[in-house]
Amino acid sequence: MSTASAAPGFGLYFIDILACMVFCLTLALVSARFGRETTVEIALPELEGASPAHDELTAPSISLRNEAGGVTRFYWEQEVVSLATLRERLAGGGFERVVVRVEESPFTEVVASAKAAGVHDIDIAYEVRAASGATGRSGR
Repeated sequence: MSTASAAPGFGLYFIDILACMVFCLTLALVSARFGRETTVEIALPELEGASPAHDELTAPSISLRNEAGGVTRFYWEQEVVSLATLRERLAGGGFERVVVRVEESPFTEVVASAKAAGVHDIDIAYEVRAASGATGRSGR
């Protein structure tokens, strides 16, 4: 037999191997392209009257702690201050925002329950008791 009939057989194997290599190369390129992490910039809407997150870091922190004997201590940042000093600092500071931290109480439980229920606008009414009588005030 002649060797001429064997040559097309080797050519078919070569074409199969070449097709397989092209398929593998294509698969590698496609998977590498879709495997990259992509980022998309999203412009989130801003709420009216909302303060930027960094304001919470710059706002003064006022803490109220119940000490032994039913005494309430006022802290400006980490410093113990009197109520008069606290009022002076608030009046003279020109702050738009303060962070008030209090221990668990019935008041804080009511506020936390309202927030958990989706209430975001909570008015606080308070009463100032004077020696001559009680006058009511409300705040926000």
